[in-house]
Amino acid sequence: MELLTAELLAHLPHIYGQEDDPDPIVHAVYQTLDSIWTWFVTEGSQEGDDFLFYGFVQGFDSEWSYFALSELKAMRDTTGLPAERKPRLEGRRLSRAIFLNSA
Repeated sequence: MELLTAELLAHLPHIYGQEDDPDPIVHAVYQTLDSIWTWFVTEGSQEGDDFLFYGFVQGFDSEWSYFALSELKAMRDTTGLPAERKPRLEGRRLSRAIFLNSA
């Protein structure tokens, strides 16, 4: 599955587009099957030749963070498996997406 599709671009709010929402909509979720990392994308914007996402990241810690499409694409080099989209979690409030991801 492609990491950044035209459909996702059409619906993804620009960075700061959901900053006042305490439980924003998750528009994309990325994971690698051989690590503990999950990226819940709530916003994104083109940054030069790359695409910058903003969202909630779970791994060793859980935090709001910026991360680039190029970083997700490079996951294969770091962990061995590529980052993949998890469409069943998309379009949900962050609290629900996190809950379903842990179930």
